[in-house]
Amino acid sequence: MKIQIKLQEKLEIGAKLTKLGNIPEAIEQYFLALELQPNCTDALVALVNIHEKNQELDKAINYQEQEVKLMPKNRDEKVKLGLLMLAMGKAQEAIDYYQQVIAINYEQPAEMYS
Repeated sequence: MKIQIKLQEKLEIGAKLTKLGNIPEAIEQYFLALELQPNCTDALVALVNIHEKNQELDKAINYQEQEVKLMPKNRDEKVKLGLLMLAMGKAQEAIDYYQQVIAINYEQPAEMYS
């Protein structure tokens, strides 16, 4: 339980630092959260968002790929990865992820657009 409290603390501090614009310190807090729980999707999401906002798309893709590995059936994570790939000019990789999204929800593929 103590690790969970420390983890939540790191995530909250990271979020506050991000809002204040202190990105290097925020990133450090998210790294500390990942040390406490390597599969912490909240920390990964925050790192993706920070790096995407800063146009560091290669780093954003790296963290987004980790999220996809942790949640392989999550359509939103694959759509996000496809969008990042497209932004990097990697159209074929983006298409591959979009096709995976359709395959996950093959019975109702239009639902991903609602």
